[in-house]
Amino acid sequence: MTVKISNEQKVTIIGLMIAVSIGSIVYFYNHFLCPEKPSEILDDPKETVAVKKSGGLIVHVCGAVKREGVYELSAGDRVIDAVRAAGGAMPEAELSKLNLAEEAKDGQKILVPEKVKPVVEAERKSGTPKEKKSGEGVVNINTASEKELDDLPGIGPATAKKIIAFRPYSKIEDLSKIDRFGKNKIEKLRTRVSI
Repeated sequence: MTVKISNEQKVTIIGLMIAVSIGSIVYFYNHFLCPEKPSEILDDPKETVAVKKSGGLIVHVCGAVKREGVYELSAGDRVIDAVRAAGGAMPEAELSKLNLAEEAKDGQKILVPEKVKPVVEAERKSGTPKEKKSGEGVVNINTASEKELDDLPGIGPATAKKIIAFRPYSKIEDLSKIDRFGKNKIEKLRTRVSI
């Protein structure tokens, strides 16, 4: 028994075969022959930086710098090079808290901290001078010692160690990364800690 195919059916079958062949060729070219395009990383909403595959590294610079963002550095570049790439440090930057000679690592977040203003100076400007009592004052969670963190209300030695382990912080809300550190605890500490 033979099946007769009309001319319209023949044209349809040939068209389908051509479409499948072209689709297969395009797929094979895109997945096996075409070189990968470099990915892009946003440095500034208006600008993009192409990531080079040959030995470059990408770092995130934030804090007291002129232009926070993601920057590409060369292999072997130092933290100081990353700060320069971000436009340099702001006048209020506390560069002594960073090891500027440290070699930058791919994927590293470099937080440039600000200088901590003494509480007494802030009170003098507000016109309500007060004596600073032990256990009071603002503590920078990125630079404070374990003892200074332990002196904060609701923070014990174990939590102080955890705060140090999760450094650096870009905002106070980042404390929520620590176990048993909820919104209530963060709100109680908001007036006592800084970044």
